[in-house]
This record gives sequence, structure tokens and C-alpha cells, in this order.
Amino acid sequence: MPWEIPFGRREAVALGVRYAESGSYQRGVLNAAADQQIATCLEDARRRRGYLRPPDLLEVARWKYRGPKLRSLLEENSESDLRECSRASFAANGERLRIGALMTLRGIGAPVASTILHFAFPTLYPVLDKRALRTIGAKPEFRFERWLEYCEFCRDAAPEYGGSLRALDRALWQYDLERKSPRSARTTRKRYKNKPQIN
Repeated sequence: MPWEIPFGRREAVALGVRYAESGSYQRGVLNAAADQQIATCLEDARRRRGYLRPPDLLEVARWKYRGPKLRSLLEENSESDLRECSRASFAANGERLRIGALMTLRGIGAPVASTILHFAFPTLYPVLDKRALRTIGAKPEFRFERWLEYCEFCRDAAPEYGGSLRALDRALWQYDLERKSPRSARTTRKRYKNKPQIN
């Protein structure tokens, strides 16, 4: 598996800071406050109820994708189907059932399912996102075996790049955003160049 993280811990921290304070993408949806909101929502759903409700899915749609298409697809799931499938996922012992149960629902492919798992089980799963995958040199595709490899890759790398899967995910995502949008990245970097360095 020839995947590689193209930056060190110091840059990972700086990328995470820029992600957390950014208001430029998805009208400010992806930032530290939005992360905390979805994390609270999904951890609570898993720990207290053991399943998702429709408002939880809409929170995922708001965080993951801009535009109404995903939201309208997710709204087609009945409350009973959502409860049954998410309960099976959250209680699963096997990885195939954990992600697969979510993917039986309308509008939930691997990226959305991984988002749910990432915030419901914050120490176990990364987000399967094309930006993060491009950063490490992986193809933006989903196969179950590749999902397991990516999970293992991120779990192994997280301690060196900020200590948590969330910190690593932010850095990977932000790196690709800045590489694809160099003009906005230059503006963002100027704001932070005089901030103290974190070792």
C-alpha cells in the first residue's frame, strides 16, 4: 500500500488550525464548531439511544455535502428503517456489518456511512473523503477491503499527526483543499504565519 502523508506533525497542526477557523468552504459549515455539533449529535445517538433518528441524518447531510440532493435522498428513509439499520450498525461486532448496515439506507454510500461512523466512534474510524484520499495518494474509491486498510492506516498515523483521527482527518482534508485552491490557501496562510509554532 504506497500511501504516504506528505507533511509532518508541525504542518499537520497548522493545517488543523486553518481548517478549524476557516469560514470559506460550504459557507462555514466545515469548521471546529460544526465538527463539535455533529460529534455531539452522533455520539449521543450511539451512546444514549443506540440508533439514529431522522434529525441526526439531516445533521450528517448538512455537514457532509452542500446542496439539497443528499438531504432529499436521506429523507426518503422511514424512521423504522433508519432505527433498525443504525441499531444493527452501532451494535455490530464485525466491520462489514458496521458499515454495510448503514449503506443499505437510501442516500448512504461509503462517504456518508464513514462520516456517521467517524463521529459516532471517534477513536475508530476516519472519514472516507476524496480530499483526504488524494492527499495520501489513494484512489477515491470504495471497496470494503480498501476501507479496512484506510482505517488501519489512519489509526496508525494519528498519534504522530495530532493524536486523534479527527485531527489527522482535518489536516488531510485541508491539505488537499489548499493544494487545489492555491489562491485562497495563500490568503489563509498569511493570516497564520505570525502565530507561534507548535512543536
